[in-house]
Amino acid sequence: MENNEGILDFLKNYFQINDCITGYKVIILVGLVLFIYSKCLNYKFKDQRSKFDPMNRNIGIYNNSAWVASHFILYFVLGFMFPYCARGFLTVGVIWEIFESIIGYYKSKVSDTECSPEKDNKYQYGKSWWTGTIKDIFVNAVGFLCGALISVYVLKKKCC
Repeated sequence: MENNEGILDFLKNYFQINDCITGYKVIILVGLVLFIYSKCLNYKFKDQRSKFDPMNRNIGIYNNSAWVASHFILYFVLGFMFPYCARGFLTVGVIWEIFESIIGYYKSKVSDTECSPEKDNKYQYGKSWWTGTIKDIFVNAVGFLCGALISVYVLKKKCC
């Protein structure tokens, strides 16, 4: 157990994990990856990208797709690595969902050929691949809280 704590301490110090700026860089990197992923799906599948997006398929947990799981995982990692940065990271998450809602609103007016989650239970999102939801904000908060609690109470990392 002591050896594992040494490795974690080394990684946290080496990557300067105790700095919220590094977390924002992670969020920006994830945003860029999502933008590229979106463009690749759009290039290959055009108006059918929601239907062919492997992340959009329901995974069988309360009719949610892998996108919901990705929110939880991202914010779990952020909470674990940066437990004292909750306010900023969760604010970024809310802003991102607002951005997705605006983009989704305008994109759904353009395309009517996408899959429909109401008709086909295999997909979470239909007309617009960009869809901001309150559920994502909630999942972000739960993921962050779980990661932070493990970081602070199990690993005894100083917080706040």
